[in-house]
Amino acid sequence: MFAGFGLPWMAAATTPPQNELERVVFSYAGWSAEMQGFHSALITAILEASQDKYGGYSLSFYDIDASPQRVRREVALGVNVQVDFSAMTLAPGKVSDNTVQLDVPLMFGVLGLRQLIVRKDVRDALLSVEKGEDFKEWVVGQGAHWQDNEYYRLANIEVVESIHFSNLFSMLQAGRFDYVALGVVEAETALAGSPQPNDLQIHEQVFVYYPLRVYANVSAERPELAQRLRYGVEKIERDGTLSQIFDAHFGEHLQRVRQRAERVFILPASACESTFNPDLIEADIERLLGPEVARVYLEPTRRCGDASRSSPRG
Repeated sequence: MFAGFGLPWMAAATTPPQNELERVVFSYAGWSAEMQGFHSALITAILEASQDKYGGYSLSFYDIDASPQRVRREVALGVNVQVDFSAMTLAPGKVSDNTVQLDVPLMFGVLGLRQLIVRKDVRDALLSVEKGEDFKEWVVGQGAHWQDNEYYRLANIEVVESIHFSNLFSMLQAGRFDYVALGVVEAETALAGSPQPNDLQIHEQVFVYYPLRVYANVSAERPELAQRLRYGVEKIERDGTLSQIFDAHFGEHLQRVRQRAERVFILPASACESTFNPDLIEADIERLLGPEVARVYLEPTRRCGDASRSSPRG
């Protein structure tokens, strides 16, 4: 469950003396306000839970508006930032060589559950789609170079990319594609800020899901901190604190979502992820959407990485 832990070098990591405060600077740059609040509560709980073994801590937040690439570089350096949570895998190179990336069960699959924003005139037509092969005929609008674009292409769903996120809703309104898929806890806020909110709506019955993994990135300069995070996550998962924090931030919203949910199309990330776990996917969907929602698994039509890439258009 905790990929990346138990490595030989970690056994040699030293634990700070109990009377020293371990300095931790955490970054949530690039995340929505909803996710920033969750991340803040989560990293605090992890550090609190690990005090019995690793001692006290001093936590501060790197809240400068920065690109994901800059945050990755800062974590690798380990001076201004030592930890962040990310759904991005690290490409080979200097940054990855200086970062410990830990696969940890933090978000119960919520990042991979997408609500579909559609034009009002196609809402009923989308609701009538029941088969995966028919859903593949619908074109999705995505941000350029979003990591999850590959999941859609693997399912043979056409992806139209926009260089600027702010253009997605106007492109949708103009009929350039059929829907925009955004995170279930972020779609309402994003649509509310759109200049076309009266012409577009969130489809409350139909969803897309793919197993989007979340990583804790820790500076390789702080191997003892990586150990501490593992210990803290294991502890809050075991005693139920992790579930309590998740429900406190997203539970009420997800309860409203479940009341209308009818169908979820599950994209075939298995060709990309060696750790694809159907049982875990089922558990996540049941937690997020309830046991009654219809699951439609889409079969991959090509090997991961072989899909042709579309060009950004907006």
